[in-house]
Amino acid sequence: MTIKSRLNIIALLAIGAFFILFGFLFYTTVQINDQLDTLERVSSFAKTASELNIITEQYLAYEETRYLTTWNDLYDELEKSRTKIQDLPDRNVISNSLPAIKRAFTLIQKVKEDPEYYQDQENKEVLLERARARIRSDIQLLLSVSNRLEENRRQEIRDLQNDQRFELFILIPIVGYFVYLIISVRKRIINSLSSLLEGTQLIGEGNLESRITIEGADEHSQLADKFNAMAKKLKDHIKNEKQLRKKAEENQKRWETLVEQDPSLIVIHIQGKVQFINSGGVDIIGAESSEDLIGKSIYEFIEEAQTDQAIDQVKEVHEEGKKTVPTVYKVQRLDGEQRYLQVQAMPIKYGEELAAQLVGIDITDYVTYEEELQESLEEKSVLLQEIHHRVKNNLAIISGMMELQAMESTNEVLKDKLSDSQLRIQSMALVHELLYESDNFSKLNFKEHVSKLVKTIVQTINATASVKIDYDLENVMLNINQAIPCALIINELVTNAMKHAFVNAKKGKISISLEEKNEIVHLNIKDNGVGLPESFGFDNANTLGMRIIQSLIEQLEASIDFASGDEGTNFSITFENVQVKGIGAHHLN
Repeated sequence: MTIKSRLNIIALLAIGAFFILFGFLFYTTVQINDQLDTLERVSSFAKTASELNIITEQYLAYEETRYLTTWNDLYDELEKSRTKIQDLPDRNVISNSLPAIKRAFTLIQKVKEDPEYYQDQENKEVLLERARARIRSDIQLLLSVSNRLEENRRQEIRDLQNDQRFELFILIPIVGYFVYLIISVRKRIINSLSSLLEGTQLIGEGNLESRITIEGADEHSQLADKFNAMAKKLKDHIKNEKQLRKKAEENQKRWETLVEQDPSLIVIHIQGKVQFINSGGVDIIGAESSEDLIGKSIYEFIEEAQTDQAIDQVKEVHEEGKKTVPTVYKVQRLDGEQRYLQVQAMPIKYGEELAAQLVGIDITDYVTYEEELQESLEEKSVLLQEIHHRVKNNLAIISGMMELQAMESTNEVLKDKLSDSQLRIQSMALVHELLYESDNFSKLNFKEHVSKLVKTIVQTINATASVKIDYDLENVMLNINQAIPCALIINELVTNAMKHAFVNAKKGKISISLEEKNEIVHLNIKDNGVGLPESFGFDNANTLGMRIIQSLIEQLEASIDFASGDEGTNFSITFENVQVKGIGAHHLN
C-alpha cells in the first residue's frame, strides 16, 4: 500500500473517530442537559407542592386569612410548574389531583368564611374532615409522584453518564490507536527519507556500488528501487564510457597515423585558429614543422580576394553545423609560391569544443592544365568560327556566280535549274551563318533558320500569286548534320509550292510548323494550292527536287508522309533529334 493511500485511510478513520466521539459526547451532553432541565422542573414542582402542603396544614390548623394569599400564589405557581412537566409520565395523576385540591380547599374556605353556607351542622364537620383528608392525600400523591419523577430523572442521568463513560472507555483507545498509527507512519516516513538521503549522498559521492534498502511497496520503496536502478545504469554507462573513451583514443591514434601519412592538407581549426595540421599540410604550406603553424589564422594563407568567402564558410561550419561544398582557394606558401587547393570543411568535436576539420587537395597542376586547355578551346573556337565564316562566304560567292550565270542565260530551263541550285546553296550558307553568329558551334536554334530561309525563297522566286506564310515554330536545337538536310528539305518543298501550287491563283498560303516532343522533331509544310497529281509518289519521283528530298530523308533517318487534294498539299516529316556525327561534326563529342 502506498504512503498516500495509508495516510488517507488513517486520516479518514481518525476524522471519523473524532466525529463519532464528538457526536457521542454532544449527544450524551444534550441528553444529560435535557434530563437536568427536566429534573430542575420536577424539583421545582416538588418544592412548590411541599410548600403548598405546609401552608395548607397551617391554614387548616389556624384558619388565618393571611395564609390564603400565600396558598393561592403557591397553587398558581404549582399550576405553572404542572404545564412544564406535561411531557412526563404520571402527568394525568398530577392533572387530576390539582383541581381536586383546589375544589376541596375552596369548599373549606367558603365554609369557614360563611357559616351559613352549609346549614347542616351535624354533617358539616364530616364534610370538612373529608375535604381536609382529600387535600392531604392529593398533596401527598403529588409529592410522591414528583419525588418518583425526580428519582427517575436522576437515574436516567446516571445511566447516561455511565453510557458516556463506557463509550469513552471504548473510543479513547481507538483514537489512541489511530494516534499510534500516525506516529508509526511518521516514523517509517522519516526512516525511509533518512535511508534515501544517506543512499543518495553515497551515490552522489561516486559510490555506485551502494544500494538503498527500504522494505515495503510504498513510494519510498519504489523511489529506492529507482535510485538503485539509476545507480546501476550510471555504473554501466560509466563503464561503457570508459570503453568508448579507450576505443576513441585508439581510433585517435590510428587517425593521427593515417593523417600523418596523407599527402593532402588536413587542418583542425577553431574559428580560424589552427589547432592541428598534418605533415602533408606542413609540406603544402612550406613550413618546417606543425609548431610553426599552430595558433596561426588560416586567413593568413588565403588570397585577400577570397577572405570574405572563407569567413562565411567558417561561420557556416561553426554556427550552422553544416558541411561546406568543395571550394578552390588560391593559397600562398611561406616561401611566396602560390598554389591552388580544393578545400572542404565539416564540423567536428575537438576535445570539448566545436571545431572544423578542413581537408585540402593540391590541384595546382590540374588548374594549370585546365587553363592551358581553356586557351586551346578558345583557339579552336576562333578557328571554327573562322571556318564557318569562310564556308558561308564561299557558298555566297558560288550562289552569286550562279545568279549571274542565270541572268546571262537565255534558256529558261537552265535559269530555273540555276535558281534552284542557288536556293539550295543559300540554305546551306544560312546554316553556317547562324553558326558563325552563335556561341555554340555544335547546335543552332532551327526556329530562326526556318524564318530566314523561307524569307529568302519568297524574295528569290517571282510567284504569280501573293503568298502568305504562316509560322508555328517552337525552339528546336539541331546540330549542323541535321540542320543542313532539314533546311534543304524545307527549301525544296517551299520552292515547289511557290512555283507549282498557286498556278492561275491570285492568293495562296503556306503554313509551316515545327515542334519537338520527347526528342522527336515534327516538321509540317502545308499549302492550299491545287495539290499534287494523282500519280505522284516518292517511289516513282522523276524530278531532281524530289530525289534530293528522298535522299535527305534517308540521311536524317526520318519518315515523310504527304496528303494532297482539292484543299492543297501537306508534307509531314518526323525524325529523332540526336547528335549525328559526320563531316563538320567531329568536334561534338
